[in-house]
Amino acid sequence: MIQIAATAALEHAVNGALSLDAGAEHVLAPLNGCVLKLSITSPSMTLFAIFSGAEINLYQQYAGEVHLELSGSAAEFVAMARNPESNALIDSGVKAHGQTGVLIQLNEALPKLDLDPEGKLADWIGPIAAHQLGSGARKLWSGLKQAKTSFDRLAGESIHYEARLAPSPEELAQFSADVRDVQRRFERLEARFNQWKSR
Repeated sequence: MIQIAATAALEHAVNGALSLDAGAEHVLAPLNGCVLKLSITSPSMTLFAIFSGAEINLYQQYAGEVHLELSGSAAEFVAMARNPESNALIDSGVKAHGQTGVLIQLNEALPKLDLDPEGKLADWIGPIAAHQLGSGARKLWSGLKQAKTSFDRLAGESIHYEARLAPSPEELAQFSADVRDVQRRFERLEARFNQWKSR
């Protein structure tokens, strides 16, 4: 039940974003009627996307012909959708299987979509306020990306530093040999003590 609601919410969000581009129907026209299977690995989920005019309908199950299967993590799908370059699909890490013609059309269509939330927002609150909100959102996003980059760098440095502190395999082997040697010496000492005690 939760997955059905999540699918419906995702479909609403995708189509809401597509509605921001007045030319979406023209851009997506070559894909009209195409069925994509989206195999999302993390979190594990399978969706079927059917292109219909300026909309994309999402289903959890579909028994018909699938033209193209895309598989990858949710983050890879988001990276693909956000990349404005014509090689967005190739650079995203998402793997594709199926009809190459559909793959080419999808790869050409994604960068042509002009999803301008500021334009829609300007209709409601005016262009100046919409620009300020958009600018603030971009700065926030940029700050979050920089924080993530900084965190990744610091985590990498920390792991590298901690790895240097860890003993090498040779040191570990030598330590194990020393422990075994001490253990043998102790056993010999214990045997001598027991002999002495029994006299």
